[in-house]
Amino acid sequence: MQQYMTQEQYAAALQQAALQQQLQQQLQQQQQQQLQQAQYAQYAQYYAQPAAPSQTTTVVLPADAFQGKTYQVQAPDGRLVSFQVPAGCGPGSSVQVSY
Repeated sequence: MQQYMTQEQYAAALQQAALQQQLQQQLQQQQQQQLQQAQYAQYAQYYAQPAAPSQTTTVVLPADAFQGKTYQVQAPDGRLVSFQVPAGCGPGSSVQVSY
């Protein structure tokens, strides 16, 4: 035996089906966001390294210094540090070099 719906019942059934589909999509989006947040937290744990404390030393530029020229200086701890002469600096200028 077949059942028939009135126009109002049919419209209500369509509306309910659309709402259910919308709710299901929202649930999937929330689950995707939660997964992405969990993945981000997991990656951040491995890749977010605290910055090493930066030290500086002062260098007085030699007579042949010009913007962009690369020099090496030995830091107080013995490391060789490369740096480029910054814009606006030239012979005799004092430059702070981070290492």
